[in-house]
Order: sequence, then C-alpha cells, then structure tokens
Amino acid sequence: MQRFFWLVIIGFMCCANLLGQQPYVPGRLYLKFQPGETIDALDDLVTRYEVSRISPAFITQHPLLDDIYELTFGEITLTGELVEKLVHLPEVVYVEQIPFVYSHFVPDDYDSTALYHLNIVRAPEAWDLSQGADHVVIAIVDNGVLTTHEDLADNIWENPGEIPNDGIDNDRNGFVDDWQGWDIGDNDNDPNPIHRTFRHGSHVAGCASATTHNAKGIASLGFTCQLMPVKAASDIGGSDSYPFSTALRAVDYAIINHADIINMSFGGTEYLATGEALMRVAHELDILLVAAAGNGPGDTNPATNDTTYEYPASFAHVISVAGTDANDLKASICTHNRHVDVCAPALSIRSTVPSVTLKSSYSLLSGSSQATPIVSGLLGLMLAANPCLTSSEAETLLKAGCVNIDALNPAAAGGLGAGRIDAAATLALLQQTAAPHANFLMADTVACDSVGLPAIYLRDSLTACPDTWSWTTSHGQQSNLPDPIFYFGASGSYTISLVVENAFGRDSSSQQLQVTLAPSPLVNAGLDQTINVGDSATLGGSGNALNYTWSPGNDLFPNPFILNPKTSPDSTTWYVLTGKSVEGCTHSDSVLVKVLNTISIEHALASSLVAVAPIRYDQQRQVWHLHATVHKVGEMDISLYSVEGKRIQSIFSGEIFPGQFNVSSDAPATLPFGIYIVVWEMGRERWAQKMAIYR
Repeated sequence: MQRFFWLVIIGFMCCANLLGQQPYVPGRLYLKFQPGETIDALDDLVTRYEVSRISPAFITQHPLLDDIYELTFGEITLTGELVEKLVHLPEVVYVEQIPFVYSHFVPDDYDSTALYHLNIVRAPEAWDLSQGADHVVIAIVDNGVLTTHEDLADNIWENPGEIPNDGIDNDRNGFVDDWQGWDIGDNDNDPNPIHRTFRHGSHVAGCASATTHNAKGIASLGFTCQLMPVKAASDIGGSDSYPFSTALRAVDYAIINHADIINMSFGGTEYLATGEALMRVAHELDILLVAAAGNGPGDTNPATNDTTYEYPASFAHVISVAGTDANDLKASICTHNRHVDVCAPALSIRSTVPSVTLKSSYSLLSGSSQATPIVSGLLGLMLAANPCLTSSEAETLLKAGCVNIDALNPAAAGGLGAGRIDAAATLALLQQTAAPHANFLMADTVACDSVGLPAIYLRDSLTACPDTWSWTTSHGQQSNLPDPIFYFGASGSYTISLVVENAFGRDSSSQQLQVTLAPSPLVNAGLDQTINVGDSATLGGSGNALNYTWSPGNDLFPNPFILNPKTSPDSTTWYVLTGKSVEGCTHSDSVLVKVLNTISIEHALASSLVAVAPIRYDQQRQVWHLHATVHKVGEMDISLYSVEGKRIQSIFSGEIFPGQFNVSSDAPATLPFGIYIVVWEMGRERWAQKMAIYR
C-alpha cells in the first residue's frame, strides 16, 4: 500500500496524515505505573477528561506487563492536556498515545512467472529436508484470513481446547468458541474477511503456508504448517488500517494460545514501549516474531530509507524482513535500514485471496508484507525439522543460511541484514547427526492448588534433538510433549521419568521431586445487594489474601484494588473479587449488585410475581432441580452463567402460569466444577442464584 507519513502537532493532539486518516487512536492511551502503585492519583482526572475505563492492556501474565493499562477517555480535544498531567504524576512511568498501523503491500498490475520466489529461496531442495508439520503454528495477525479458501482450509489451525459453536469457553482462555482463531477488531470468533478489500491477510497466510501438494492453486514454503488467523482490522474500519493497540491485543491472543511463530505484516513509524514489552514477553516464551520492515520511499534517497524505522519490525527480539526482487536487488518499494535482519522476495508474489463473492481466488501482490510470511514459512520448516530449537537459535540459524547481497546493492549495504534467505542452506544446518540425552530440569518447589509445574527438557546440541519424548510420573501422569506440565494433588515426593529417542539412539533418566502445595487464599465477595439507579453500594469483600482485585473495575468504580470499594452501576452487575496469596496463589468469589430501574409501588409489587426457591443439586445423577411459586402468567427465561457474567446455556424459555413451577436440568459433562449463576428473567424482573457444581 502507499506509504503514510505521520504529522504530529504540538501538545500531542491528534492530526491527519496525507490521506486524512488519524495517526493516533482518539481517546485512548497506554499508561505504565510504578510497580505496586494504584490508580488513586487518577481520581481527580476521571471527571474532567471523561475517563470511562482503565483496564489491563493484555491477558498474558508477566511482570513486564503487569503495570501497563489502556485508558479510554471522552474529552479527546484535551488529549494534550491529559497527557501532560499524566506524565508528571510520580506513580506513572510513561504515557503513550496509541497510533494506527498500516498493512504493507503495493497492489501489482503485471504478471510474472508464477511462484518464482520459491525457486529463488530454493524451496524444492528445502522440502527434501522438511515439509513442515501440523504441530507448528504460525499466527497471522492481519485483517482477516479466508478460512474456507480451497488452498488454506486444510492448514487452518483448530484450537484443541475448544468445542466449536457450543457457546462455552471450553479452554477458559477468555474467548468463547475461538476454535479457528479470533476477530480482535470486532470481538467475535469469525476471523474471516468481510469482503474482498480485506484480502491482505489471506494473501499473507498463503505466502506462509498455503496447503502444498494438493493439486490446487499454489505451493508455499510452510507446506503443512498450521495457520492461526487473528484478525486485527474491524469490519467497520479500513481494511488496511487499525489501532496499534488492537494489533498488540491480537499478538497477545497468539501468545496465550501458544503460537510458535507470529507473523506481523503491518507497521507504523511510532515507537511504543508497551509494544516492545509485549514482544519481549513473547520472546521469553520462545515465540518467534517476524515483521515487515516496511514499504519505504524508494531508492532516490537511500539515506532516507536507512533511517525509516517501523514497528513492530524494529523492536528488539523481532525479525525484521526487507523485500528483494527476482535478481536479489532490493525492491524499490521496500524499506532497508540497520534494524533489518533478513530479506526475502517481495515483488509479484502469487498467493491466496478471497474473490468478490468470498470464494477461493489468487492474486499477485507486492511489498514487505509478502516477504515477511515467506520468512515465517521457512521458520516453520525449521521448527518442524528440529522442534528443540529455541527462538534465539532459530534466528541465528536463519541468518547463517542467508545469501549476502550487499555487493549487489551497494547503496543499501548494511541495511539488508544477513541477506536473502536460502531455505535449503538453512535446513541443511539442522540435520540430526547424534543421539539425544534425556536430561531435564524440574526443581523442588512450592506449588499452588490446581496449578501445574513444567518439566523442561535440556538439549545437548542442535544436532541431538529427539524425535519422541515419553514422560511418566509416579502418580500416573504421562506426556509426549517436549516440555510438559504436571499436576500434583498433594504435597510429597514424586518420581519423574523421561525417555527420548531419535534415529541415532535413545536415552532415559529419572528424577525425584519434592512438591509442597500451597493453599489458595480465602476470598469472600460478600452478600448480594439491591440498590436504586443512581445510588452506590459498598462491596463487602473479605479474606486472608495478600492483595485483591475487583472485576469489572475501572469503568464502574475508580479504584478496583481495595477490598471494599464503592460502585454505582447503571444496571444489574456481577462483580468478581480475586485474591492473591503470598505464594502467588489466587482464588475468586462473586457478588451480585441488583439495580432497580424505579422505586415506584408498581415495581415493588412486581417483585412478588415469582418466589424462587433454593436450587437442589443431585450429585449422584449430576442434575439440578429448580423450583418457584408463580403468581402471574408470563414469559420466563432461565439461563446458566459463569461468575464472570458469560452466558453458558439456556435452561428454560417459555410461558409459565400461576402455581408451582418445577424444572430439572442436567449439568453439562464438559462444564468444570465450581460456582455458577442461574438467572431467572420475567418481564423487567431478574433474579439470580449461585449454584455449585461438583463431581
């Protein structure tokens, strides 16, 4: 796409770029607090700047991210003033405006030899050594991926912990029915493009790992590696422009769902410390990060290209990819600079796109967006050939296999990284030549109830990676993963055993582990309350935890970090209190604050329409029985909710009549044990009951 230059006026005010778009997302900021600080200091700013929400920026748990929040406010005309006040608060480490990022492609109108880029990077020779693997997952953070495309469907990732379309968050990752990725831009489970203009992500996905050797469409370097679609663009926004914060939340989704590689064919020239922190966390989790270096102003002024840094490509721990042509010359549309790590073909790349009717089609596109997933596909082949590779080792080997092209590009020398990738040369560096050793690390430790402990396989060298791992424990757990997680039901001594094997031999070892379980803290959210609209309630939390957090918090009361905050919700709301112990163990409890819309006599009498009796749970048959005395004819809806307020299933919906009302319902077999909420609704009336499921 065309290159955007961002103009910023004094006072951090939002302004338009050359095409009239906003370089900063209006009304949103990143805040990083000093460790342990609360947001008390913002109390005086909430009303003046119409602050509506301050929420954690990411789901991923890590000390680097714990104190980063996203602030939403209404007075966007006072953005500069708000930023100025925030940066001078001693509790605040930094404040960042959130820019938009843009996809990096240039639509191409001319044809070329189909798939020439695979010949340049020596894909056929590489496929003799690795044809990918379906356990290697490449996340495509972009503007959507056509999951039904004839050349993508077989390689689309399916979430192993999710049951499709059952309305339940089976893997409890915070996303309901995300069985084939997630649409972060629209907050739903459909990551597909809404129409053909959203073709960028599908094209990028095909460059990384279109299904190969299927007699359809195209081949791709990734061959059989899986594609995790994570849509960052909203259906109601621009197809190739979206807030950097949305893109980072999409990366966050890929992290928590264990992607091996995250492809980011987007970028902007604004540095964000928040973005760098997230990339560092992904790197520490051994996730490979690959991003487009950008589409620069061309060769007329090489010095300009050398100082045009784009993010996330220029963040630490991100592999920055520049584009080349069929002759290993730097593509004139692509940026080069000292942050570039490697290059790949970028011009007239044929790949998968949606048709006008969202059917399967193909097109030629150009840009660093296309070069980037070609590199991601090669990294996928590498992880398939050697699953022991760390992200740092993979990057080192990727660069070691590159062809240096500085001599062909004297004006860009020093700005093309290690050179153009060579898949065959890189894969040749990974061939196994030695038997593995069964060394692993699992130290004596204190563990929280229901929290697993990781076993970490220790490899001798790049040439001694096992093909198989076989773990067993003295309490009956087994795993074939390289680094499994084991759960322990009680304190005590356990034996952990490992057998590893490859074509050159096998080895085994055992280790004694002393586990001390720490109990979860006692947490009580207090009694349910009823208030009138406009009134406030003090939440009655108690317990023995070290610290507490209320959710939802910042948009409903100013300080969620104290045990007994005040809240004034506009409607009936469930609140969840989570406490953390000294050992880091957590426990949650919930409370309902019911809000009456009026205090009239009619409403007071309406509460006698139904008298709801306590729920009886039959543990043996795993059935619960609901009973009520009905005083008036009406339509009744009864539904099951989680304590976080997410609807799980309908129990009853229909007309009821005066008299005794009874209904029984089976506890879903897939539902974890714990506390749930049954909500009765009749007209404007709503009753809620807690219910425990145990097995």
